[in-house]
Parts: sequence; structure tokens; C-alpha cells
Amino acid sequence: WGRISRLTGLFVCVVMAWAASVCAQAPQAAQAPLGLYIQNGQFMRAGKVYRGVGINYMSAFSRVYVPLMENPNAKLDTSYREGFATLRSYDVPFIRFSVNGFWPSEWKLYLEQPDRYFELLDMFFKDAEKAGIGLIPSLFWKFSTLPDAMGEPLDQWGNPNSKTIATMIRYTREIALRYKNSPALWGYELGNEYMLEADLPNYPEIIGQYV
Repeated sequence: WGRISRLTGLFVCVVMAWAASVCAQAPQAAQAPLGLYIQNGQFMRAGKVYRGVGINYMSAFSRVYVPLMENPNAKLDTSYREGFATLRSYDVPFIRFSVNGFWPSEWKLYLEQPDRYFELLDMFFKDAEKAGIGLIPSLFWKFSTLPDAMGEPLDQWGNPNSKTIATMIRYTREIALRYKNSPALWGYELGNEYMLEADLPNYPEIIGQYV
């Protein structure tokens, strides 16, 4: 598990480096940055110190596109709109959510029909903007999913020439550039609970209950 921990660290560094590269290409605006940012060691939003509590809404977007991979003609599940309205009624300002697949098969729409994938994600972002809900998309929710989708072993997170890393870079760049000017975008998350796999000494025993 120490090896996985090192791979996790490398993955974080690679994505952070690319995020910095993307941000460096964006024009510097006179006004405060969109979303959340850090200034003098404090979280900021719209020029003010920010403190807030959001909601983990993991399936908000996946419920839209996952059914389409089994039936392209399926009716769109836009129930997240009612979810956004409910959250606003309780003054919940933002959500974190999985922006792509939990399982490898759930990356199929992005990999095979990227235009359709981004059409749906554009709709999701526009609806969040209308509802006044901030978004923190989690790019690679499950640590093992992208290597599996690429047909590679998990250790390919540590190979800069792997399909896993190439896809990670392409996807991160596309998401960052496409939504960098959206007022709904508050930030990004690399993934969900990666350190559980690295630190739990009995992780194989635990995960064995579910596979």
C-alpha cells in the first residue's frame, strides 16, 4: 500500500501541474476570480473570506448520462433540477459530484461520444447557474476506474507514458478550459477518498466483500 500512496502523490502532482498550466493560459481579470480561491492563506469568494457548508451530491450528473449508455433513446433524468431547487430552499450553496464514471463502463460515453457527453454536461452547468448552485466536480472519483477503462493495471498512474495519464491530462484540460468562465464552477476535486486505499491495512479484505 505504500506503493499506492506514492502513486497517489504522483497523480496529485501531475494533475496540479496541468491545472496550473491551464490557469496560466487564462487572461488575468481585474475583478476577483470566479469560484473559490485562496488568498493570504484563507478561502475567498467574490473578494471576501468564505465559510460555507455544501452537500455531497455524488450522482447528480451521473444519473443523466449513465442510462443513455444502455439505451441512447432513454428519457433524460433531470431530477437533479428538483434537487438544486431543494438545496437552494435550505440555502445550501454548493455541491460536490462525480463528473464522470464510478465504474470503467461508465466512461464509455465520454470516450466514444465526447460531443454528447459535453452536451449533457453543458446542460448541467447551465442549470446550476440558473439555480445559483456552485459546483465542485470530482474528476476521477474512484482511483482504479480510469486505468481499468484504459485496459491497464493500476500502477500505470505512475507511468507518464501510459494511456491512463494521457487520458487524465486530456480530460482534465478539456474540463478546465470548457468551464473556467462558468459562475457555477467553484473548484475541482481530483478524486474521492484515495487515501483509504493507501492507508487501510485491511483494505483487500474490506473490498473483497464487494467484488
